Amino acid sequence: MNALNTLLPVFFMMGLGLISNQKQWITSQAKDAIKGMVFHLLFPILIFNILFTTSLPSGSIWIVLYMLLAFLICFGIGKLVTPWISQSYARVIPFLLTTCEGGNLALPLFMTIAAPQFQTYPVLFDMAGTVVVFMVIPVLVEKVKHGQVSWKETLCKILKNPFILAVIFGLLMNVCGLHLVLEKSSWLSLYNNLIDMATKPIVSIILFTIGYEMNITKETLVPILKLFSIRIILYLLIIAGFFLLFPYRMEEKAFCMAVLLYFMCPTSFALPMQLGPICTKKEQEFMSTFISIFMFITMIVYTCLVLFLV
Repeated sequence: MNALNTLLPVFFMMGLGLISNQKQWITSQAKDAIKGMVFHLLFPILIFNILFTTSLPSGSIWIVLYMLLAFLICFGIGKLVTPWISQSYARVIPFLLTTCEGGNLALPLFMTIAAPQFQTYPVLFDMAGTVVVFMVIPVLVEKVKHGQVSWKETLCKILKNPFILAVIFGLLMNVCGLHLVLEKSSWLSLYNNLIDMATKPIVSIILFTIGYEMNITKETLVPILKLFSIRIILYLLIIAGFFLLFPYRMEEKAFCMAVLLYFMCPTSFALPMQLGPICTKKEQEFMSTFISIFMFITMIVYTCLVLFLV
């Protein structure tokens, strides 16, 4: 019954999103507007609050560096395997082997099975992905689009990103100990009420939009299945690396569940948006389809965690 209590609301919201798309109860423009509000406003508030109020695990910097190196290696491997997968999508395949969707998928799912004090784990993992998606990729896009990089303009775009700002200020205020000051002040209750009001709708809205955006076509099935196999193998190796490099952390059930769930999530939802300036419509559809189908893998892993580990 506990597993059903966790799984049913998740699948209900995703199913509601899928049906809303098929029946056109909500237009694509309305969905994008709601998703934009969550992605650019409410979700950064959640990330800021988690990083501001939660004590980061010991050795966090080594975890982030390990993941950043792993993502970059995956990108390089993507370059090598592209001829075997499909030359038609050669520009986007290496990117699809990097990053995981932590904020909009791993974190909301993890929040349904983990206590609040452990919810910093997916956010910690997502720091390396944030660097890749919002710092490395914009530089590469500028290089491809203009043949050179306007460092000033690129840096301004990076620093204006709400997610980047939430991470920077959340970590900075945490390190400065301001969360301890807040805990001892009379403002704590007001702060918690504000954060609670702003972040409660996030999980439901994200799950709804995930269901809404599921799009599977037959045309790209073969290259997607090939890409599936490569990505799953690579990320199983990354998970194995956690057991080898951070065995003491993996002994903690919540941390282990976070690792298993996070690395079985699809590529970052922000990737198609970041690559938009240099991609054709066909390449955009390929990325969206790959991400949509891979979410079935995520839900299988999530279901197994609920049934056997929670």
